[in-house]
Parts: sequence; C-alpha cells; structure tokens
Amino acid sequence: MNLSEPFSESELKKGLIKQMKTFILELGRDFIFIGEEYKIMVGNSDFYLDLLFYHV
Repeated sequence: MNLSEPFSESELKKGLIKQMKTFILELGRDFIFIGEEYKIMVGNSDFYLDLLFYHV
C-alpha cells in the first residue's frame, strides 16, 4: 500500500479501502461502485458503509 512509517489509522483505512475497491472492480464490469462512507438510515439510526457496490 506504500505507506511510510509511521502511518495513522486513517491512512491505513484509506489504503485498505482503495485496495478493496480496485480488487472488486477488477472482477468485471458487472460491479458498479456507488460510494465510500455511504450513509444509510435504518429507523432513526444512521449507519455508514465503507464501500457500496451493486452487482448487476
């Protein structure tokens, strides 16, 4: 991930998310990337998805 020491937790998280996004998109054009930190509401609670993809 080319992180230089010392690195922060947020830098590690961004690097991991970037690697996962790249990997999933390499699986084929049937995957569509929607967003990072995607907010969804369930009842009165907010949740954030690290990565949101659709498979068509």
